[in-house]
Amino acid sequence: MGHMPKQQYMYIRARMELTAELLDTLEAVESTVAEWDRLAVQANRPYCAPAWLLAWWRHAAPAGARLAVIVVRDDDRIVGVAPFYAVRRGPVWEYALLGTEITSRIEPLAESDRIDEVAVAVAETLAGASPRPAIIILEGLPEYSPWPEYLRSAWPGRRRPWMHERPGIGAPTVALAAPAG
Repeated sequence: MGHMPKQQYMYIRARMELTAELLDTLEAVESTVAEWDRLAVQANRPYCAPAWLLAWWRHAAPAGARLAVIVVRDDDRIVGVAPFYAVRRGPVWEYALLGTEITSRIEPLAESDRIDEVAVAVAETLAGASPRPAIIILEGLPEYSPWPEYLRSAWPGRRRPWMHERPGIGAPTVALAAPAG
């Protein structure tokens, strides 16, 4: 797997200071696993957990893909994780969420009261990433995920990205009730 140079960005907002870092190796990502898992549990998104997505990366990632996990911090606390990978498709680079094509209900994660600020940090980090993404694929999102619009509206510059939405495909679910007792 290719190695991208470490990239760090800082975002200063009226309320706080966030830093975003694009991690491109498993070794760099390993130190974030506990807090990443905390965010997945808080969001009730088991398929966004690092155990699931990093196993996908190790065993099912496309050939030639580059890891590109964006970690957003407020001081030392992780407040957001956007687990992407980058792959070259012809002349352009696509960024997609880890687990794309085989996992549903995956999306970037953020503490619930910080999603808008985390989205700004993620969008600016993606916009400044190297290689630069020409396409960002957000396949497998929950039906009413706010992330596509958050990332689109937070994208830096005057031209907002064009958003193409494919029709969703239903997935069977089973609701389980806890035993009375």
